[in-house]
Amino acid sequence: MGHKFEWQEQRTTTPDGVYRVLRAAILDGTVPAGGQLREAHIAADLGISRSPLREALTKLEEEGLIVKIPFRGAFVV
Repeated sequence: MGHKFEWQEQRTTTPDGVYRVLRAAILDGTVPAGGQLREAHIAADLGISRSPLREALTKLEEEGLIVKIPFRGAFVV
């Protein structure tokens, strides 16, 4: 994973704030198609717990931007 996630705007730990950061990274190509989103790395980069991160990932999956594969992780579509 060669990309580091950072807050674009004011830092927030809400699932919506995390969602906006991840969505922007996916749409601007920071995370390329097929790229894996590793929970531990993202949580450490953003300084958050995994709970809001998981909620954000679920929202991204509902939008069709990522796919979650059991026992493998989340990947950009």
